[in-house]
Amino acid sequence: TQVGGLRPFGVALLLAGINGNGDARLFETDPSGSFWEYTATAIGERSDAVKEIFRKKYKPDLTKEEATMLALEALYKGTEEQYNSDSIEISFLESKTKKYSRLSNAQVQDYLDKTVSSMKKKKK
Repeated sequence: TQVGGLRPFGVALLLAGINGNGDARLFETDPSGSFWEYTATAIGERSDAVKEIFRKKYKPDLTKEEATMLALEALYKGTEEQYNSDSIEISFLESKTKKYSRLSNAQVQDYLDKTVSSMKKKKK
């Protein structure tokens, strides 16, 4: 800080990657510089609703499709159903091959349709 007693605005981040052993890692940092490791988490407005869904439904052995649909369900509820394929990006980093890929808007929309359909079936 330039002036005593004042703090600049800070940034909270989620950092994900793969370590040398091929294990996926997820860390959260906050403006104070503290960090925590998670298997699934969220930050920002309404993150408590998202974290609650992860607490109830996350399992370490989810397939890539199951994990993607869980993330979209959590996001759907966390944003109060205010999202679409133009406001979401989905990317994958494969731990074994270290290959990065990003889904197109059409592929994201397919996942959104599957997720919303699945949630509607569960409500019945």
